[in-house]
Amino acid sequence: MHRLLIVVSCLISLSVSSKVLISEEKLVQFAEKSPPSIQEIELALHGVKVRQLQYEENFQTGLSAGGSYYSTEEDQFSTFIPVNSPVSSYSVAVTKNTRKGISLSVSGTRDRFSNNFVQKATTTTVGAEITLDLYKDFLGRSTEKNIDLLNKEYLQKLVETEIQKKNFKNSIRKIYWNLVANAEKIKITKEQLKASEKQVREAKKRLRNGIADKGEVSKYQSQASIRKSQIILYEYERSNLIQQLKELFPELKDEEIELGQYNMPEAIGTVLACSAKISKRLDAPMEFTKYDEIVDLLKERKKREVAINDDYTKPDISLSSGVNMIGKGTEVTNSSYDNLTEENNLAYSVSLNVSLALDDKKDQTKEVLQKIAKKKYLLERQKSLSKVVAYHSETLNKIRMLQQILLNQNQNISYLQDSLKVTQKKFNQARIDVQQLVQEQEAYLQSYVDEIDTKLIVINTLLDYLSVYTNFPCHLNRF
Repeated sequence: MHRLLIVVSCLISLSVSSKVLISEEKLVQFAEKSPPSIQEIELALHGVKVRQLQYEENFQTGLSAGGSYYSTEEDQFSTFIPVNSPVSSYSVAVTKNTRKGISLSVSGTRDRFSNNFVQKATTTTVGAEITLDLYKDFLGRSTEKNIDLLNKEYLQKLVETEIQKKNFKNSIRKIYWNLVANAEKIKITKEQLKASEKQVREAKKRLRNGIADKGEVSKYQSQASIRKSQIILYEYERSNLIQQLKELFPELKDEEIELGQYNMPEAIGTVLACSAKISKRLDAPMEFTKYDEIVDLLKERKKREVAINDDYTKPDISLSSGVNMIGKGTEVTNSSYDNLTEENNLAYSVSLNVSLALDDKKDQTKEVLQKIAKKKYLLERQKSLSKVVAYHSETLNKIRMLQQILLNQNQNISYLQDSLKVTQKKFNQARIDVQQLVQEQEAYLQSYVDEIDTKLIVINTLLDYLSVYTNFPCHLNRF
């Protein structure tokens, strides 16, 4: 029995999750702890950085070394056709490609063999070679263009990453304010449900006293049922919002999430102050957005990619020059290393290499590459510019319309309050039927719900605006 109690208590403790009270600030703090969505944003940045680093790998100093050994006991064909055995060969080389179109290498080799004529015949070579690009990448012209293009791409991605992180924070804040609006609608509907249930009790009492009929009771019961259903629907919407948060923040998946305390009048005051500040700016406040930086970087990237494509059809011309010191020795003569420094053991080489296309295939490819580059950057630039300008001008229009809607809704609530008092009085005097009273009560409730929805739209509109004008100075943009 004791063990059974222990097992039951363990199961109960496992099934009970801890409670987390969320606020706007707390959710923003969660967003700053690199949740999966932020990690996805950063992965894209890392991808650009990898391409940059991989290109830089072309200019690192490289070391290569190798060796081989061969031995055989086969018979030779004749005295004058010896079989070389054993044979060994070793090599080491250090290479370096520079950003100036120059490649350098220093190498050393040692080859040794033995046969019936000579024992341990050794050749040691120490040499150096330099290769110079004479045309396409002369003094690093092409290389610098590619490096600069990759740098500009990385800088652009950095800016875009900042914007995307801000967008993610604001999307989380929108979920929070949806939860607040949902809580407000549940609150007002529950208050009205209590009023409906009170009317049901009073109507039943009047029915028992023969003052009311069953129709009146049924109407109030219907009203109460509708409000109960509406509360369940709001709770379903709340569950969906909580699910979104848990999907975005895995650390909350086993937690019971509840909305912490909030100050709706203060929040609306902050929103109105921010909207008033935005309304004063007739032109788009470009100093508060990072999209202008993206536009400038796109312009620079286009310039460099077009220049790189211009080099596509240019011939490859390079000049190579090398010098080697060669030393030879055998078992009975001097060491091959000692022979390196003797006269007449230097070897020189010079070579010119030219590679060019003899038909127009590359010209056709270059033409398509240039079209792609120009259209790609033009499209991205237009999207960025139109987003900045459109968000400001359209937000101004939206704010004006939403402010007018809120004003009308406030007036409507005030009118309905007065009207409902008169309607209630008329119903008590039996001058109107119950259906008219219920309709008026439903209109009054709906006016409150509509006002909450409009306030939510205002908040979401401003958060969308601040996702573009990320540095706009207002308290709503404090995160």
